[in-house]
Amino acid sequence: RRSVDGKVVVRVYTPVGKKGEGLFALDVAVRALDFYRKYLGIDFPLPKLDIVAVRDLDAGGMENWGIILELETLTLYDNNKSPVSTRQGVASVIIHEIAHQYYGDLVTTKWWTDIWVNEGFAEYFVRSVTATLFPEWKYELISMQAEYSSALYIDSFKNTFAVKIQYLNQSEMDLVLDRLI
Repeated sequence: RRSVDGKVVVRVYTPVGKKGEGLFALDVAVRALDFYRKYLGIDFPLPKLDIVAVRDLDAGGMENWGIILELETLTLYDNNKSPVSTRQGVASVIIHEIAHQYYGDLVTTKWWTDIWVNEGFAEYFVRSVTATLFPEWKYELISMQAEYSSALYIDSFKNTFAVKIQYLNQSEMDLVLDRLI
């Protein structure tokens, strides 16, 4: 448990016995919230932000207003056992989901057809915030190479969805959310 600028309490909930493995996630969350506050000029509007490490989730993380659910594997980091790539994965998911607190929760698009806007802002901030907090990782270069290759591969299939499509209802959203968005 830590606070950002003495105003927002940030907590990371871990499985019993793994509190120490949540400390890196807590540090990233506090530093990322402070970055967003300064960069956007907007204080986080809630008194708290909780991050909960869960065993099972359809995605790597899911933002909700004031609480983020993340897979344990993308929240927990053991300084003695985990590789650096795990550290980078933890940081990028936390930064991405916190970006959605602003772009997706605080500011929301009119309908799901514009979900790409939320995801675009989140991915932009993953790169810029990570580059600011961890310049030694050269994350912008590494992630751009990986994402570019992945996007070209995914986009090569005939059944890949367009970035912006029209569909009938919210239940169809899962069908269109693929890695390209």
